[in-house]
Amino acid sequence: NIFVGPNNGGKSTIVESLYLLNGTSNFISENVYNNSSNKFYVEAIDDDRKKVVLSSDRIGSASCNRNYYDKDKVTSPFNLKIFVVPTKREISDNFGSGNQDRYEYSRNNGNNFRKNYRNDFGNRIIKADQRKDRSSFQKELEKVIKPVPDWQVKMNDNNLFYMQFKFGDVVHKSIDSGDGYINLFNIVDSIYDAKDGDTIVIDEPEISLHPELQQNLMAFFLEHSKTKQIIIATHSVFLVDWEIYKNGGKIFRVIKENNTSNIYYLSQDTINKLNVFDDPQKIPMLGLSSAEIFFLSDNVILTEGQDDVICYRKLFKKFDYIPNAHFFGWGVYGADRMQHVLDFLYDLGYKKLFAIFDHNKLSEMNKLELDSKYGKCKFYAIAADDVRQKKIKKCKCKETKTDGIVKDMKTMEIDPKYQDEIPKLINSMTEYFEDNSTEESIDYNIEEQTLDDKELTYEDIFDLIENCLSLKCNELKDKIYHNIEFNKGDIEVNIENTEKYQYWLIKYYEASDRNELDIYFKVKYDYENKIVKDCIITKIDDYISGMFIKKIYRKALFKYNYLRIKENKRLLRLLCLVVR
Repeated sequence: NIFVGPNNGGKSTIVESLYLLNGTSNFISENVYNNSSNKFYVEAIDDDRKKVVLSSDRIGSASCNRNYYDKDKVTSPFNLKIFVVPTKREISDNFGSGNQDRYEYSRNNGNNFRKNYRNDFGNRIIKADQRKDRSSFQKELEKVIKPVPDWQVKMNDNNLFYMQFKFGDVVHKSIDSGDGYINLFNIVDSIYDAKDGDTIVIDEPEISLHPELQQNLMAFFLEHSKTKQIIIATHSVFLVDWEIYKNGGKIFRVIKENNTSNIYYLSQDTINKLNVFDDPQKIPMLGLSSAEIFFLSDNVILTEGQDDVICYRKLFKKFDYIPNAHFFGWGVYGADRMQHVLDFLYDLGYKKLFAIFDHNKLSEMNKLELDSKYGKCKFYAIAADDVRQKKIKKCKCKETKTDGIVKDMKTMEIDPKYQDEIPKLINSMTEYFEDNSTEESIDYNIEEQTLDDKELTYEDIFDLIENCLSLKCNELKDKIYHNIEFNKGDIEVNIENTEKYQYWLIKYYEASDRNELDIYFKVKYDYENKIVKDCIITKIDDYISGMFIKKIYRKALFKYNYLRIKENKRLLRLLCLVVR
């Protein structure tokens, strides 16, 4: 199973959670737990419903609770058998011997995942160098490194050990060797003595590795994943293999949206449809270029084929246009396959998709346009039957050309009758990709509220919340749920205090005979300076009768479900922001 996505999406946080859950420490360093306004809670549960929970009992505390459950009943501690390999994978120049077994080593890992490397990795190398383990360790190394350098564990006059590599007549200590070799020794070590059913988690295995070694490593992972659970977080296209889906694995795209890491993955229905790509002539569609799609933030251009990708890139360059988007591989290999690729990208959480069709494929495009599922996608049909003119032989003595925008690919000469077509396409593409309607500010003409020098009270907070909610729901209730009204009496408040801030946990609810709506707020109030620093909606629960009404109502309300109060000296400005 593979976690992919842009930087700062949350991949390493997931790996770090497993690292901490598998440990033994009941303290969390500030480098790990850096949020001073919330408690933390993380859990892992296996197929047998055994569960480990790590949680804090108060905000900002370094101490944490570690609890174990078996089918929701408290039980004695057990080993998750998770072996986590962090990104820091150096080996000490000198190290002592130890006798930790695999599971002790993986659990006694401290509590700082990102900052410290495993300084006791030398103990694992000593074990791997011993007679009973060296042959199996060497066998696995040879699957990744070809040829394997001559390596030994040596002891100096101070009875300390060090690792030595020999390349022909050149000898290096580990500290003078390339990071890639140390990286691979760490990774192979995590797998070679693992038992069937064990879980190995590796963060960014590609560090300092040549692409050929990365491909060898991917084959190594695929082989061992038949009997073990292997999880990696990666930025490398060489470690994304479409065969994963056929073998029951998954690729998870992790992206940050509204300060929350969300995980997207292909539905089983979409995976089944990938079988339409089994045609050997279409293999490039699932090659390295299209695998890059897993690592982009958003904004994707889809074309029918690879000729289109080449031609549009040259045309955009000719018009000095750099799109705020990326082409999907070398096209989708036919207009009839566009739907499958759209499903694929939607499953992975992409929001901005621009699909270009040839004019003779209008019928295919119209089918997709009429499907509400693809409402966020922009469809565009060029005026010609192809982006470039192509010569077609109808018989040995007769040749004709297809109708196309570009007459000559070498000079990029455009057919005069289509002279305006590319500027039109560029305008449409620019308007779509630069349109921020999914996150635009809504101007409700809310008047600024002056607080003078008085202390901010519950009434002030209630007025702000009520004002915002009323404005939002006035826009929605006539079309969706006309009985919604908000009253100050429908508010419950709990307060949590820290050294500098109060946190007002507010439940705002509307109840009737058959319907109920609960909206939860969290207000961050600086009581020393008497300023509201933040006010956000944390959760919305509704119990509105009628599935159709409920579905529409939730969709509409969640579009406007993020309000934030920002201070401006003594003025509070209420901003209603639309969420992406």
